[in-house]
Amino acid sequence: ELIHVEREGQGDYHIYLPEGFSTDREWPLVVPFHWSTGRSSSMVKMWRNAADEFGLVLAVPSSRSRMRWTSKDADDVLDMIVDVTSDYPIAPERIYSSGFSAGANFAYRMMLTQPGLFRAVGPFGGRLNIKSGELDRFDAPAQTRLCIFHGRRDETIKYKHAVRAASRLSREGFEVRTRTYNQGHWLRPDYGSTMWQCLS
Repeated sequence: ELIHVEREGQGDYHIYLPEGFSTDREWPLVVPFHWSTGRSSSMVKMWRNAADEFGLVLAVPSSRSRMRWTSKDADDVLDMIVDVTSDYPIAPERIYSSGFSAGANFAYRMMLTQPGLFRAVGPFGGRLNIKSGELDRFDAPAQTRLCIFHGRRDETIKYKHAVRAASRLSREGFEVRTRTYNQGHWLRPDYGSTMWQCLS
């Protein structure tokens, strides 16, 4: 079931409830962030099959601006997660995020500003930008898994950014898993399922 939620003065979002959804158990929640020209519906398409196959609830936000994610979007996302976890039986220790391109950059941002919110974070084709002291906020970095996916021939966000991010976060004690593809800056059709198998 796909539900579109519009909010006054905030970015809208989609909720996707997988086949077989019921309220008599707790479900994992995946929050995927779209690329700069995408919308929430773009990411629903990329994750829908994985949600049905693996039993995932999706909460998929749209940024207020089509081209970038901002601190206002971060506030919107936190409000969305509060609403979704209040309205649906979500396992609080099983909330995950992912994103592609600008959405991957934002997934890193959300991880750094909300330590411990996500059990695992999966940036695909993104860039990590750490501000001074941000990693000091993590009491137990190893409790957060990073699934860093990147195309070796990416000319938009260079592959070296994935290498640097993996190295830095590993040194800080995070559990880091990487996957490299012989491709440029685009999303693979199997993105949702392969990313989930790493996140989980």
